[in-house]
Amino acid sequence: VGGRGLSQLLGDNVRVVLAEPTKSPCMLLGLCTGLGSNVSVQDIGLREETAADALAVSRPGRVACDFLRELVQGVYTVKDEDMYRGLAQLHDLESVDVEPSCAAVMMG
Repeated sequence: VGGRGLSQLLGDNVRVVLAEPTKSPCMLLGLCTGLGSNVSVQDIGLREETAADALAVSRPGRVACDFLRELVQGVYTVKDEDMYRGLAQLHDLESVDVEPSCAAVMMG
């Protein structure tokens, strides 16, 4: 269940927070500047060089920005080193192996 489904189901008891790689915070940039999909991480000198390749997007999509603008209550960024630490913890504690993008949410 995604953030919107949980919000509809649980109402005010749910907070939607996005996790993004520090080197590619496209939604943070789009939402905070109000420019949405009209701004890119390259505009501020980033090149989406991150281990979290599933999250490495240079420009947020217009539909995603429009949808998330009213829903998101926070965004945080995660360094690659912290994602790797989360990967190791998940492996050690649960014997589960995932890609770095999945570990981003563990740091929030």
